[in-house]
Amino acid sequence: MTLKILIVDDEDELRSSLAESFHLEDEDIVCLQAVSGNGAMKILEKEKIDVILSDISMPDGDGMFLLRSINEIFIKNRPKIYFFSGYEKEVASIYMKNGANGFFEKPVSIQKILTEIKK
Repeated sequence: MTLKILIVDDEDELRSSLAESFHLEDEDIVCLQAVSGNGAMKILEKEKIDVILSDISMPDGDGMFLLRSINEIFIKNRPKIYFFSGYEKEVASIYMKNGANGFFEKPVSIQKILTEIKK
């Protein structure tokens, strides 16, 4: 079964390297990419996404905007949403209280992410 991941980050290099790393680790992973929360929402209108992996700090729709938008729109079949950032753990707990499935500290570990999202 193919797993569709949406990677959301305004850093082109990080987004691309994550997508490439996921594909190298597991050929049954398809990665789509967005540069902002608003861009992610446009993709979610057209595609069924299983997992969202998003940065917190982005222009044009940050992580909290994305999380709240997903919570409002998806009542059933909500994608799992994980965030990554270099911020303190207090920020992670705020996101978790608002419905995030998990939080990864930068620099992100592909193996750690894969283990978590495949649960």
